Amino acid sequence: MSLKDFTIQTLNYFKNKKYPVKLNNNIFNPLAKDTILFNNSGIVGIYEEFDRYKESNYNSLFTIQKCLRITGKHNDFNSIQDSEIHSTCFYMCGLFGIKNYNAEKLIRDIYDFITEFINKDNLYITTHPDDTFFNQIWKKIDSNIRTEKNQENTWTTGTEGFNGQCTEIIYCDNKQDIEIWNIVHITHIRTNNKDTELKNKFLDTGGGLERLYLLKYNLRSIYEIPEYRTIINRFPNSTNIKNKKIAIDGIKSIDAICYNNIPVSNNQQGYVLKKIIRRT
Repeated sequence: MSLKDFTIQTLNYFKNKKYPVKLNNNIFNPLAKDTILFNNSGIVGIYEEFDRYKESNYNSLFTIQKCLRITGKHNDFNSIQDSEIHSTCFYMCGLFGIKNYNAEKLIRDIYDFITEFINKDNLYITTHPDDTFFNQIWKKIDSNIRTEKNQENTWTTGTEGFNGQCTEIIYCDNKQDIEIWNIVHITHIRTNNKDTELKNKFLDTGGGLERLYLLKYNLRSIYEIPEYRTIINRFPNSTNIKNKKIAIDGIKSIDAICYNNIPVSNNQQGYVLKKIIRRT
């Protein structure tokens, strides 16, 4: 199955669960132009739904968002050549609770989707030591799942903005642990280094589509995905595999930026484009 077909299959899965679904190939959100260069997570692409939740047409929503992580808090630019699961340009699955949603149902639907093709014995979850919200939900969904406490299980959009504790679904085998899906209970907003509790709490979740594909089809690397393998096969056999990965990652990122008609320049998105071209 191609990544494109897997994308459609994933959208249809959550559509059949009665969620509105969206696919967004645009890595640039004009509404966030003053605070962020590119969409680096699913929530950035629909941030206005949270910011203006009372006017939102959605209680919950599933999206697959093309992301670019090459600047700021999220930056995978230097991880590519030594990683089999990282890419600066990738798709992020996200199931979001905006208002009047059932958090247990959303998390259960994510877990059911994952365990359709991953053995439960290969999964464990992490939660914050002070968490009560997620622990209660996981006991109802799968009381036998292994749980680990992690002090770092908090999330924020940046120096300011939404934040809260999170739980992660981790795939574990003899070789490595792979984070599959991160689920954040957004309870506060930070302004001027001060956290204020939100009256309306949100659920922000994200899972890398390429990683899910890798695990479903038992691949060793996301660069074995058919669309990427086709490009790799065009390189001479003598080309170092690390250089192949850097080139493929660069091609994807350049294509994503140029899709938005962003020219090479010495500022903001244009400078990032120049940086990727130089490396590629």
